[in-house]
Amino acid sequence: AHFWTAHPNIFAGQDMLGKGTWLGVAKGGRFACLTNVRHISNVLPVVGHMVVTYTAPLAVLALAGCGALVPAGVTAATSIVAYLGIGRYLRSIPSRGKFVTNFLLSGQGPKEYMSQVEQQGKDCIGFNLLVADQHEVWYHSNYSLKGPRHVPAETVQGMSNAPLENPWSKTQRGIARLEPIVKSIED
Repeated sequence: AHFWTAHPNIFAGQDMLGKGTWLGVAKGGRFACLTNVRHISNVLPVVGHMVVTYTAPLAVLALAGCGALVPAGVTAATSIVAYLGIGRYLRSIPSRGKFVTNFLLSGQGPKEYMSQVEQQGKDCIGFNLLVADQHEVWYHSNYSLKGPRHVPAETVQGMSNAPLENPWSKTQRGIARLEPIVKSIED
């Protein structure tokens, strides 16, 4: 991570392809982070034009009119995309990293910003987004039926690669271990 030359108020890593970020802070007390929602059955309906057919020993990926051979055993959408590299597929999907960057640059409050993300995020591959300023924290996943929601103060929560309402067991274990530490600091 570093302070960005083009936006010196932002401290974050930067995605070289989309020029967005997945985790960042801005001077003035703004914070945002994003995780992928990892589940191929969730990815396919959103993308629409991506069809995966598995055949032995190779998997064939029909991608926007071009076929690509993928080694057998590649099953996760992220692995398929990584295997194809920076191809036409990645360029055709809106970058989710813009949500973090745009929040850090904007003067909008988290609630107002998340209502925009709810609409814009429908065209993206699955994500969880958390945005905060000095007053409030908001969460949204484009794979949650609940829409954007306020994260209550004085709670310990964990965000994995699944929507909050479908927590992973390792995330639940992490929360259980972190809660007593946070409580001891508050006391």
